[in-house]
This record gives sequence, structure tokens and C-alpha cells, in this order.
Amino acid sequence: MDRKYLMVTGLIVLVLVGLFGAGCGKIKPGTAEVRRPEVAQVVVSPVREEAVEDFYETAGTVRARATGSIASKVTGTVVTVHFRQGEPVRAGQLLVTIAADEMAKKVAAAEAAYQEAVKAQAASAENRRLADITYRRYAQLVQDGAISRQDFDRVAAQKKVADFDYERAQAAAVRAAAALEEAKVYQGFTRVTAPFDGIAREKKVEEGSTVVPGTQLAVIEDAAEFEVDAGVDERYASFVHPGMKVFVTVPAAGRQLDGTVKEVVPAVDVKSRNFLVRVSVPGEGLKSGLYAKVRLAVGDRKTYLVPRTAVVEKGQLTGVYVVGNDNVIRYRLVKTGKDYGQQVEILTGLAAGDQVVVSDVDRALDGAVAKEVVVR
Repeated sequence: MDRKYLMVTGLIVLVLVGLFGAGCGKIKPGTAEVRRPEVAQVVVSPVREEAVEDFYETAGTVRARATGSIASKVTGTVVTVHFRQGEPVRAGQLLVTIAADEMAKKVAAAEAAYQEAVKAQAASAENRRLADITYRRYAQLVQDGAISRQDFDRVAAQKKVADFDYERAQAAAVRAAAALEEAKVYQGFTRVTAPFDGIAREKKVEEGSTVVPGTQLAVIEDAAEFEVDAGVDERYASFVHPGMKVFVTVPAAGRQLDGTVKEVVPAVDVKSRNFLVRVSVPGEGLKSGLYAKVRLAVGDRKTYLVPRTAVVEKGQLTGVYVVGNDNVIRYRLVKTGKDYGQQVEILTGLAAGDQVVVSDVDRALDGAVAKEVVVR
């Protein structure tokens, strides 16, 4: 009995020792086996250095190509304002009507003076005609010896006076006509019209307002074409020239526009070390004063680019998923640079040859194993 007991006990001990030995061959003391999550398939693209067009980006301000600040030219009271702020207006459209009694009185006085001048001219013309007839008659009589030379000289003098009076009356009529025309022009200033097609950006007066020459009535902007004024660092002066194509973004209007450098002001501001560049852009959907970003090409360089879809933001962190040689996916922090359409520049964090996850990045997990890696 004791002998059987010892044999069974020894057999159990041998089995336990064997199991313990087998376990120690796979797991080291102080460690535990970890099973990584798996991702069925990931699409990666190798990082490579690419030649890109380098650019300089600066801030600018949108302004209308043509702006008309309309002011009153007469003294009076605003009777009617015919437009609303922000609405389109057409060239010649009536904007403001001003009641100017003084202008009306001047026109009436000029009209009366002109009528008197016309009558005086007619009377002098008639006197001139009669004096001319008398002169010709007396010239014949003095030739025939029917009258004395003294009588003829008196008639000749009267003719000269009649001619002079006619010329003077004619000049007075011309001056009166000009004065009447001027008065009517000034009276026309009581009807203020738009100088060109555009948008009424500002309404400066209301009905009942008293205005004098110089009082601002409205501001009209040409909405067909706008310009962007941007300050460019003096380092890039050699790259910018009139006619150069640039790219303009106006975030508030949701517009991305192709612009053309219209003017380069070579004077450099001593404080900012910038010079002014004026860029022409299409005007649809823009307003003066909007913030704009202007991008100018300033040469070529090499850099690392990844698809925009590969960049993953995690709070304040920016990174990409990289698949290593062991097919393990790891989230790697990077520093991004400039945008190139659908691609983003990577300044630090990646090296040539790194396999970056570029598709379905929402399925990628830091530390997971990619069962299948597709290189694109």
C-alpha cells in the first residue's frame, strides 16, 4: 500500500514538473502574454521627398476697384432718398433729391436776364438794319451832291454806333445764355445720380437732412471687380511683378480666387519691412474690408508630403499612423507645414520610406497589427 502510494505521488510530481517546465519555456518570469488588436487591411503610401512650388502667404484686405464718394454741391434740404444701403444701383439712377430754393431763384433770375438780353439784341439788330439802310441812302446822295459831306459823316457815325450796340447786345445775350445754363446745371445738382453701376455701400443722409456743398450723401462701389491690398515681405521683392498670377482666399466669403498682380508699390514700410502689392480679383460675392490671404509663388524646393486624409488630430496633437516592418500600427506625432491642395507638408516626424496610412484612418489603432498591408 505504501509502495503504491509512493508511486502515484511520484507520478503526479513528475507531471507537475513537466507542465511547469513547459510553461517556463514560453513566458519569462515577471511578464504576461499580450494579444494585440488586429486590423483587417490598411492602405499605406511610402513617404518620399518631392519637389514642390514654394510659396509665400500673406494677409490682405479686399477693396472695390472703384469707389465713388458722392457729396452735395448745393445748400438745401434732402427731400427724398431713392436707394437703400447695400442694394445695387445703375449708372444715372436717381439717388437723392434736394430742395434748394436758392437754386430755383437763381434759375428764375437767369431766365429773366436772358429774356431781356434777347430782346435787347433784337432791338439793336433792328436799329442796325435801319442805320445800314440810311447809310447806303446817304452814301448815294453825297455821291450825287445832293447833301453835304457833313450830313453824310453824321449818318456814317450813327451806323458805327448801331453796329457797336448790336455787337454789345449780342455779347450780352451770349453771357446771359451761359449764366442761365450754369444756373440750370447747379439746379441739376439737386438731383443726385449714381456715377456708375455698383453697390450702395453707405447711406450718409436721411430725408429732412440739411446739406451744404461737401456734405457726404452716399458711397458707391463698383461690384464688378475688386482688388486685394497685401503687404509682402521685402525678401520676396524680386519674385513679385505686375501680371503675376497669384492665389487668393477670402474665408468670410467662402471664395478661392485666381488673382493677378496689378500694381507693385516699391516703397518699403520701415516698421513692417513690407511693400504693397495690389491684386485684381473677380468681384462676385466680395465686399470691401474683408480679410483675404494671398499666396505668391517664390521658387521651388523639396519636402515631404502626405495626403490631407492621413493627418489625424487628437486634441492638441497632430500625427499620422505609420505601419512598421512588423506590421504594427503606431501613431506618430508630426509637425505640419504648408498646404498643397489635397496634400500637406510634413516638417518633422517622418523620414523617407515610412509607410503612412492614407485611407480609412479612422479604423487604424495605435498598437494594432495590420493583417494585410496594401501599398499605394
